[in-house]
Amino acid sequence: MEGTSVEAVDAVDWNGFATGVPEHHPVKEVPRALHSLVRRGPAATEEDCYPLYSCLFVPGGGLPSAAAAALPFLTALACDPTNGARVSLVELLGALHGAACEAGGQVAHGAWWEEWWRQGDKITALLADPAPGVRRAALLLADDDALLERWHAETDPAVRLPLLLALGSRAATTARAPETGSAGGRHRFTGAVEAVLGRVLRDDEPVLKVAAVIAQASLDRDAPLRHTDLLLDVLADPDVRPRFERIWWLPDVEIPFTRDDVAAWVSGLLDHVPPAALSFVTRLADAAERTADDGLRRVVLDEAWRHLVLRRSAAETVLPLAARLLDCADDCVRLKAAHLLAMLAPDSGPYADRLAALLDDPGTDKISWIEGTVGDFARWALVRLGDPRGLPGLVESLWAPYREQYGRSWVGGDPRRPEMHEVLAPLGRHADVLLPALLEEVRQDHERHGDHGEIMGTLLHVAEKWGPNALPVLPVLQPLLKDTRYSWRVVDVLVAMGPGAASTAGEVRDAVVLDHPGNHHKMAWAA
Repeated sequence: MEGTSVEAVDAVDWNGFATGVPEHHPVKEVPRALHSLVRRGPAATEEDCYPLYSCLFVPGGGLPSAAAAALPFLTALACDPTNGARVSLVELLGALHGAACEAGGQVAHGAWWEEWWRQGDKITALLADPAPGVRRAALLLADDDALLERWHAETDPAVRLPLLLALGSRAATTARAPETGSAGGRHRFTGAVEAVLGRVLRDDEPVLKVAAVIAQASLDRDAPLRHTDLLLDVLADPDVRPRFERIWWLPDVEIPFTRDDVAAWVSGLLDHVPPAALSFVTRLADAAERTADDGLRRVVLDEAWRHLVLRRSAAETVLPLAARLLDCADDCVRLKAAHLLAMLAPDSGPYADRLAALLDDPGTDKISWIEGTVGDFARWALVRLGDPRGLPGLVESLWAPYREQYGRSWVGGDPRRPEMHEVLAPLGRHADVLLPALLEEVRQDHERHGDHGEIMGTLLHVAEKWGPNALPVLPVLQPLLKDTRYSWRVVDVLVAMGPGAASTAGEVRDAVVLDHPGNHHKMAWAA
């Protein structure tokens, strides 16, 4: 096939072109990557395309001149049925096309568009390729009419579904576009898409009906409100659940969407009407209980958490949802339910006994990998409720993520417990219970690492907040007055302790750091 030979690549004078970051990726990397794709043929993989991503995009947007020069080769390779990286190549074409569209009609991209139109027939042919994965990836390359034409020819559900979503998105974009072309053409396309969506909702299989509602939402955000019964029926049907994973594939997404993914997607489409959105979550919870569907229960709790973050007024609805799932057999569900009850303190007070029953629950979340155990979250919830049953083991629970390494990690929006000092700071009246455990963790940490690590910073923060209640830590703090890393901070803690720490006054005066005169005044004032 033309463009799939090393000779064709070498016939181009690549020195006349530039990559997006020429100082890091010289243009010679482009023919080198194309050579690799040609030579490897059936053995070519997605990784062979990676160098082209580094070369053919401009940081911040746009395309370099090398992109237009590489386009005919990329198209030829994508159309070559013997090449093993065809899907990745089509995805690369889609990314390049998207970058060019976002850049608009810049003069610098004239060569790209000329070459794009020259390759038009080959690119359009990818929509009818025998391989479903190629056809699906090619949806990102098609114009409005080509998408609509493909809908009437496509028979594979795993391609029809993303095609349906693409039609909805494209119709919405077309409807919002400035009046630069034929208004009649715009209305014709939008009307044709609306007719397609209507037929799917009337006659097609359940999962495609859900996709049609999502596609309609692109044109009319109230569409999901009108179809909540349909959505709930399909999402809660255990017989339909496996079908989602078989056909809900999207271009540029490596794995299929699960039913749970789609349920969360649908829930988010109702956010503009908060009462309806919360009602949907409640009805989803009822459906999950009828079929003992742990997947839906997890979605319910995730959505309940999201609504609570967005609107504190959602607490009245979220609290009973979470409480009734505290006893679920699924570890992830119990953990998320306990987390919500912790967040909802003090309103969650009536459920303190049920939380106390979970203190020794070792269950962990192996679905979304939220840090901690069910017992950890139950303990935190009791502490927030002012229930002393949460105090034993609290320090050990809070320090567990740091015990072997100095750090934690989480996704920014996911539920998590707060930092150790945030939990302990308000608990000075319980110092007699908590200090021995905290000092033991300090001792063990020093033994393991041979130095005072992050937990010492926590101890100092907490001791300052506790003031006189933290006096038992004096023997640990006094040696730190001679350590320039801690002496300044320790003085603040001793001042917070007040007259009870007067025995350290002489050591405080000797802790002056001589490099700044102001330090003398600080130490004198503290003493």
